[in-house]
Amino acid sequence: WVYEKIGIEGVLKLMHDVQDRSARFVSAVGFCDPVNERKVVFEAHVDGYIAQEMRGVFKPKFPYETVFIPKGFQKTYAEDETLKKKTSHRKKAFYKLALWLKKEGY
Repeated sequence: WVYEKIGIEGVLKLMHDVQDRSARFVSAVGFCDPVNERKVVFEAHVDGYIAQEMRGVFKPKFPYETVFIPKGFQKTYAEDETLKKKTSHRKKAFYKLALWLKKEGY
C-alpha cells in the first residue's frame, strides 16, 4: 500500500532522519485439508534494515528488494540474488510447511 502511494523514494524520504532503520519481513503460508478439517499456518521472518538509498536492479513485483539489507550482510536483495535465496522469509515458511507435511504423511 505504501509503495503504491509514495514509492520507494517516498519511503526513503520519510526515513531521511530516522536513526533506527530496523526492518522485518514476514511471510505466512497456510494449509487446509478439508477432508480432515485441519488448518495450519507457518510463519517465518527475516530481520534486517533499510538502506540509505536504492541499490541494485529494481523489480516492480518486489520493489523493497532495492532497500532491504538482511541482518549480517552488506548488500540489498536487489544487489545479490543468491543472498535473497539464502535468507528468504518465504522459503523459510514453505520449508516449515514441507517438514510438517512430510511428518504428517501427506
